[in-house]
Order: sequence, then C-alpha cells, then structure tokens
Amino acid sequence: MKLTSGMRRLPAGRLIIAGSILALSACTAATHQPGAVSEVRIGLLGRFADPGGGTGQEASRGAQLAAEIINQTASVPVPLAGAGLPGLGGAKIRIVQADTRGAPEQPAIQATRLATQQGVAGIVSVDNATSTALASERTERIGVPFMGAVATADFLTERGLDWFFRTTPTDSMLAQAGVGVLGQRESAVHSIGVVQANDDASNEALTALQGQAGQAGASVLRPAAFDPEKGAGDARSAINRVRGGNPDTVVAVASEPGAARTLLTAEASAGGQPPVSLAMGSGFTVNTIRQAAQTTTGLLHTTAWSQDFASRNPAASAVANLYQRRFNTPMTEAAAETFTATMTLAQAIDAARSVDAQRVRTALLSLDVPGRDTIMPWGGIRFDQTGENTLAAGLVEQVTATSARVVFPRELAAANT
Repeated sequence: MKLTSGMRRLPAGRLIIAGSILALSACTAATHQPGAVSEVRIGLLGRFADPGGGTGQEASRGAQLAAEIINQTASVPVPLAGAGLPGLGGAKIRIVQADTRGAPEQPAIQATRLATQQGVAGIVSVDNATSTALASERTERIGVPFMGAVATADFLTERGLDWFFRTTPTDSMLAQAGVGVLGQRESAVHSIGVVQANDDASNEALTALQGQAGQAGASVLRPAAFDPEKGAGDARSAINRVRGGNPDTVVAVASEPGAARTLLTAEASAGGQPPVSLAMGSGFTVNTIRQAAQTTTGLLHTTAWSQDFASRNPAASAVANLYQRRFNTPMTEAAAETFTATMTLAQAIDAARSVDAQRVRTALLSLDVPGRDTIMPWGGIRFDQTGENTLAAGLVEQVTATSARVVFPRELAAANT
C-alpha cells in the first residue's frame, strides 16, 4: 500500500486567543549580535508539576540532557557535543522551564514570559496540541522561533504560521505507519473499528487514521468514544459497540496515559473478538501497555522512537545509555522527542551565529540534518515552509511482557522480528 498524507480543513476556532491576555504589539524578542553572548537560553514549555501531564518530567530530562551534551559531553556522536555553540564562541545552553499547569490560559501567558522576560532564543513546547496551538499563536505575534516537540496533530502546521516548527511525526505520518502494518500483517483488512477516548487530541488522531485508511482502500467504521472519567465500564461499552459492527480489526486511540490504561484494562476484562490489535496516541507507552494489557501475542502501537531501534543505532544508543546513567531510568519517546527538538533549535542558533530571532528562523528553514546525526528513526530533519519536518516518520512496535520490538517499517525492524 502506498500512502500519502493530505491536507485537510482546520478545526474551527484554532486561531482564536482568549482576550483576557494583554496585547503585546510593542514587545519583541531579544536580539544580539553574533558572538556577543556567553549563554543561550532555550525555553521549555509544558506541564511539569501536574501529575496528569504524564510525560512532563521525561521531556524535561530530555531537554536537560541535550544541554549537558552540548555544554560538556564530547563523547556522544551527535553534532555540537561538548563544544558549546562554536558559532557563538562556545556559548553554553541553558534550559528555562515554564509550567502551564494544564490551565487553559497559561500556555500563552508562559510563552510570552519566556520570550519577553526570560530572553529565550526560542521555545520548545512539550505540551499537548491545544496548549501548543495557543502558545505558538501568541509567540507568532512576538516573532520568536517556536518548536513543537511532542504534539502530533496535523493542524498545527496547517495554520500558516511563520515562526512555528515541528520535528516529530504528524498524526497522519503515524497513522500511515499503523495502517501500513495492518496491511502487512493481516491478509484482508477492509474495515477498521475504532474505540477512542473522548478528547480533542484523540479526535485529531482519528481523522488522520480515517484519511490514511481510505487511501489504503479500507474503511473506518463508526467509532465509539468513551469518557475516561466514567471508568472501565464506559470503555467496555464502547468496545462492545465497536465489535458489534463486525470489523476486521480494532484500533484503540488515546492521547493521555490514564485513558489508555482505562481502555486496555477494559478490553482485557471484556474478552471477545476481534481484540484490539493496534494502539495509537501518546497515551500508549510501553509501560502503559504492559501495566494494563493482558495479551500474549503482543499489542502493536505507533510511536516516534523506540528503545529497540536505539539499541541498533550508534548515536541513539550512546544518548539512551547516557540518559539511563544520568536519570537511572530508560529513555522514553517523550524524552527522545524533546532531546531532538532542543538539539535542532541549538543547531539552528549555532548556524545563525546569533540569537537574533529572524536569523534563527532563517537557519531553521535552511537546516538539513541527516538521520545519522540524530537519535531518531527518521530520514533526518528538514523543514518545509509550513514548519513541518518532511523527513520525520512513524514506527510501529509490538509490545509483550518481555520485549518491545520494531515491526514496521520492515527496514528498521530487527532481523529476527
């Protein structure tokens, strides 16, 4: 199956910012002449103190590790390791965090504070798509480079913004991988049933899945949504509604870990056929799947990064091992995505030889980083005029109680998979 991602209409109201925040027409990002700084600040925006944020701490660690490698660790085979920023005379990177706390007004407020009070050269967002949209629409007015590290919703790069960039795969890229693996592993998938959490991010992923399935000649039956706050009973009811349509396979979609656990726990206790065969959305991590799913054959899930891939890639292996030693826990997808976004922004600042916002934006548009110089299983990093990384791609892992192995695309799968 040959799949291509297409443009679609933007969700209504995405470009509306709450009027309670003061206009910033007089505010501009700090500018400096080349070589005039000893420290470069990069803002990190997300939910860090909120336990419901899920991956905030992992993302923070990924950014901090990127700064440490640039500032002092020369033994890792990635660009800028141990040199500071040569284009700025060895200037060091400093990560400045701002916590959105899951509050709807905070993304724009905190992004503004980073840009106008903290003097950051750019911002990396590790928040969800809604918060990332609100924050980046505010910084668009100010004129500061804004990098989406983890939010995958397609609409983020369909808004016509000049200052927004994203390194990680889109929902359509991830859905393309998901539909691809179903076509590779199933003899005939003509109909796909979907059970999903009832939230904006899951709806975005569903839209992408419908588009990619249609291009592959399959149809997505009427999805069934559940409310995570109502618990496993509501999820079981949704699963039974999906199975009532007699789909060839069932896909689960959830953007938050809590919703993913609820869905998988309900699926395990419900029994019946067909089982959930593929999980999509950032809520489905290897740990989440292992905690909740009762499967012997292994659940497939889409992802932007994999420990299995990292073990077979020199740069990724070196960084993942350093992360393990530094934080006493395995590197995760969110940590790897944030590490990559932070390194990418740092490379652009170095190439610009300045923290001037316009110079950095121009450098981002000119970047062409080969895959071997990243820790990600992509072709590399190259932005188009919408700010999308055209070389990003999705993976599919199969997770069991003892392993998590890449199974799609085939060229990245282990030889014994």
